[in-house]
Amino acid sequence: MGRRVKEYLALRDKVECDGVGTPSFSALGNRRGGKRLSRCHIRVQTDGYLRKAGLKRPGISNHSLRRTAGTLGYLHTGDLRAVQEFLDHADPRMTAKYAHVVDAAKKNPALFIPVKVG
Repeated sequence: MGRRVKEYLALRDKVECDGVGTPSFSALGNRRGGKRLSRCHIRVQTDGYLRKAGLKRPGISNHSLRRTAGTLGYLHTGDLRAVQEFLDHADPRMTAKYAHVVDAAKKNPALFIPVKVG
């Protein structure tokens, strides 16, 4: 676990353990305070921050950021099992899609065309 994540966990308020475990991120406020964020809530929050940053447009979403994280995780580690655990995929075939994207990009014929610069 990274240093920043450990710092965050040490600073946050008490979070209720649920049937899945202790959530890394929890809701604030009276109604859902201290409870696990729903997927819908995470999507709404992410989309809101993307809008504030001027980045929200078709194709840029919470899920596209997740896919990018999986692809970059495999690109930099080559460890499909670690990416599977990171993304919490039950089926390794789902994670294998990230390997296919990276492997196909590395074999792109355009990369092997000699180009003289200057």
